[in-house]
Amino acid sequence: MQRSFKYINRLYLYLQKNKKIVFYLYKLYRIEGGFTLKLELTTPAVLFTSISLLISAYTSRFLTLAQLVRQLDSQYRNEPHEELLKQIKNIQLRINIIRYTQIMGGLSFFLCALSTFLIFRGENLMGEFAFGASLVALMISLLLLIIEVQISVKALNVQLEKYKINESDLK
Repeated sequence: MQRSFKYINRLYLYLQKNKKIVFYLYKLYRIEGGFTLKLELTTPAVLFTSISLLISAYTSRFLTLAQLVRQLDSQYRNEPHEELLKQIKNIQLRINIIRYTQIMGGLSFFLCALSTFLIFRGENLMGEFAFGASLVALMISLLLLIIEVQISVKALNVQLEKYKINESDLK
């Protein structure tokens, strides 16, 4: 369980260190009278379909892993092996990361909808901030997905290591 929070804690610490950048951008925004980017009502709406597809993909990964855990649990109850237990722990870590990935994707979707609503009400500044926060949440979600894929590939490489064929065996 501790390993699942290691990556998230690193990201949190990075954002904490760089909050001066966020404050500087806000100050620059206020002094300069705003950035040149002006969001229209349709700008955040473009992200709705892509965020929905990403959340669907995250859910598919989650359901696949849940099914795999059930299979491995059944195998482990019949024949307990250390290798099965390691696989279950690896999948538990991946499920936790996917959970945070889904949360950040959902937050991104919510903030995108909030941005559209705020722009609709004529509160462009707040709408721009909500849209920016939506993009940040989406990037964090994608970063967590990359971390989960890396863990998945490592697990597959460990599993396939026993089938490693030497070039001399092929000749």
